Amino acid sequence: MSPGSLGRLAVVHAQQGRLETAVRLMRDALDLNPGAAELHNNFGLMLHAMQRTEQAIASYRKALVIRPRYAVALNNLGAALAALERHAEAAVSYQDALTITPAYAEALCNLGTSLHVLGRYDEATERFREALALRPGFVEAWTNLGHALAARGRLDEAIPCYEAALEAMPGNFGVHVNLARALNDTRCHAKAIEHYRKAIAISPGLATAHSGLGVALLEIGRIDDARNCFERAAFLEPACPAHLLGITRTSKLTPEDPHLGTVLALEKRLAPLGKEAKIDAHFALAKALADIGEHRRSFDHLLVANGLKRESISYNERKTLLQMERVRAVFTAEFVRLRQRTYYGSSLLPVFIVGMPRSGSTLIEQVLASHPRVFGAGEVDLFCQSLRATGLNTRARKFPDTVPSWSEEELSAAAQEYLRRLEEKARRSPGRLSIERITDKMLSNFRYLGLIHLMLPNACIIHTCRDPIDTCLSCFSIEFARIPFAFDLGELGRHYQAYDQLMRHWRAVLRDRMLEVRYEDTVNDFETVARRVVAHCGLDWDDACLRFYETDRPVHTASVFQVRQPLYRDAVGRWRPEAETLRPLLDALAGNQQTRS
Repeated sequence: MSPGSLGRLAVVHAQQGRLETAVRLMRDALDLNPGAAELHNNFGLMLHAMQRTEQAIASYRKALVIRPRYAVALNNLGAALAALERHAEAAVSYQDALTITPAYAEALCNLGTSLHVLGRYDEATERFREALALRPGFVEAWTNLGHALAARGRLDEAIPCYEAALEAMPGNFGVHVNLARALNDTRCHAKAIEHYRKAIAISPGLATAHSGLGVALLEIGRIDDARNCFERAAFLEPACPAHLLGITRTSKLTPEDPHLGTVLALEKRLAPLGKEAKIDAHFALAKALADIGEHRRSFDHLLVANGLKRESISYNERKTLLQMERVRAVFTAEFVRLRQRTYYGSSLLPVFIVGMPRSGSTLIEQVLASHPRVFGAGEVDLFCQSLRATGLNTRARKFPDTVPSWSEEELSAAAQEYLRRLEEKARRSPGRLSIERITDKMLSNFRYLGLIHLMLPNACIIHTCRDPIDTCLSCFSIEFARIPFAFDLGELGRHYQAYDQLMRHWRAVLRDRMLEVRYEDTVNDFETVARRVVAHCGLDWDDACLRFYETDRPVHTASVFQVRQPLYRDAVGRWRPEAETLRPLLDALAGNQQTRS
């Protein structure tokens, strides 16, 4: 049999899943014709499919020595390098393929994926769009474009990408999961649950679909159903710590809980796990050990989990803290007083709840959302979106330094845009017809309180706060998705100190426009605090606010389980490790450490 015939026969066997036979036949073909570039390329594909990736790379390189302008082999080489997370090299290989064949949709899509991993997000998005211009029904390109947009928080743009992918391939269970995740993140829980269930119908053994469904059900308060989903995912994929982490979020584990032993067993199988799985495992172990009172061991796992997480994220601490300094410099009491002469929006609708994560903000919002005249919008980035939509806080007109140049007309337009978006959130909620207040619990809006007060002078502002060390340690115990400062004790303390300085500034500038609510006071005298919060919002009292845990609404924060329970005092004066372990945090809170560059 000729080398070409052997090679074709090998490809047929590979397509039918008989990879060992395919490899043997391809070796025979190469022995007969070692100078055939296509045989080396196909051999590389087979080796890659068998996860013998380094050997696959060597085979692709042999093909390219024989035929340097072999675009397909360059694309395949890039895919093998990317599989080893060598994305910078992969990007070069894809680009070389595109230099030879510019209209190469697969190489464009693959290049976009590696660029996204390298943090070159705008370039990645552009490559995906170029691939789709060449092949409009390219499911992988639509999906990856959705990933790229979702990773940057542009979920409203990501969702149509996933929908386009499903239009081209309705039975793709992976796209159903990605669409469901994006829908859930945009508070479209019913649709998210629908797509998770479709994914499960197509692939009943898909653990990620069961786990994602668990997250969606947990957020709408169906805790027992959520736990069942996480348990199913853990059964299907027992080596994945993320599912066990989900189980720990649904309840406080006890020594009798059958899952406790499974979680604790993670300690003995950490070594072979990848970084993300190790992070999930350490957070799950920390939660389980804290539940049974083994706080020292729990904190040791938190140190490891947060250290690994910090290595994986990009955070410019100096830039973040400098911005807070600049806010205080721009928004002086005199500046706010002078700009108050013109009112941009007289609406009483918004209630801004700000503060640090884990400060009791979710509880306060739940109290207000239990009032029949209040809609709880949750953590929605509507204020910043409204600024950008009206041409403010752009690269050319950055907050806070350019604020003095923003005109009254621009601020008025931004205020109206914000109110429009806020009202749209409430309109999506059925059965709430007489809404007088809408809560906006985007905690990071504390940076914008001066601007909020100028644009919406009648808006209510509530600042939730808590003991600094309790706050920071509680943040340190959670794997936040979009809070980059919480994974290093020093950075966490410095961020808290800068936030606290800014809040002291707002206290002096805004005076009685801002209500401060201490978590410790809420726990010690809940009804008094609840009545004060409701009165600050200009509403009559309603006893439903005392039964906040009965309120049926989605909760997207780490407090999703706690706000479904009656009030308890366990989080006040939480366990702390010895001072030496906390030294980075304590020094930072005292202002004794320099920021990282």
